[in-house]
Amino acid sequence: MKEFNRKDLSTEILTNKAFDEARQIHRKSSTAQGRSLEEIFKVSVYGLAAEQFLIERCNFADNPDAYQDVISPEGIKVEVKVTKVGHYVPHVLGRLKDKRRKYPNLYQPDWVFIYINDMKSTEYKMAGTYMWNDNRYLVKDWYEELDREFLANYEGAKD
Repeated sequence: MKEFNRKDLSTEILTNKAFDEARQIHRKSSTAQGRSLEEIFKVSVYGLAAEQFLIERCNFADNPDAYQDVISPEGIKVEVKVTKVGHYVPHVLGRLKDKRRKYPNLYQPDWVFIYINDMKSTEYKMAGTYMWNDNRYLVKDWYEELDREFLANYEGAKD
């Protein structure tokens, strides 16, 4: 889950998803923001590759809800982001925090996975996993938290 190469993913599936997303974005001037369909498509491939990796290689499922990313094998909804360099991660988390404030009734997953890709190569590397904690995102180890949740809910754990 830490690193992957976009070349190892199903090109057909990724391309179809990216084109569908790009068309939806391009239809509205407010979301297109003056970008061509081709520009939006490239950005869609860039971001959707991380989601597709989790689906193809880590047994996550595509979240069928509008504007949602993936669901873990344990049923946990996860937001997936990609940024160019590691020092942009705080900015990405800040934008997500602002979105929570601006749209308090909009569902947003508590978990965020952020990958890094320079938009030139096909190599992606995980920057980190983050969990919302009332008013901010905290760095949390995905596997450690899942183990803790499992143990807390394990039948007989409280005996």
